[in-house]
Amino acid sequence: MTARVNWISKIAATTLLMGMSAHAADIDITLKDVKESTGNIRLVLFNSESSFNNEPTRSISLPALEGEMPISLSKLPVGQYAVLLYQDIDGNEVLNTNLLGIPSEPWGASLNGRLVFGPPDWKGTRFDLPASGAQITIQLR
Repeated sequence: MTARVNWISKIAATTLLMGMSAHAADIDITLKDVKESTGNIRLVLFNSESSFNNEPTRSISLPALEGEMPISLSKLPVGQYAVLLYQDIDGNEVLNTNLLGIPSEPWGASLNGRLVFGPPDWKGTRFDLPASGAQITIQLR
């Protein structure tokens, strides 16, 4: 009976430890310079270079709040991530651009990635998410 109890205890402890390592971290984002409380902030999160700008790990839409806006993404596996977002002022669910392809609605990226002949890239926007979580600031442009 004691051997069985020890075996069950080991399985329970291993499962608990696996659950803890699989448990994810949080990303706390401070979005700066939201000029008006119009439309929604549309955010996409990517977890690899191959998925970047193609298939987000997570996407959310939140009502825009003027000024500084907190956004939290929780229960994410430890790893590398990149965030792209924009303020959908007109509610058409598309980042509006001018004839040259330059955004005409406010936008931002993690690490404040910049437009250089196209959208920000993975290398210019990726950051590490450790088990302790991450706090990043994104400036709307």
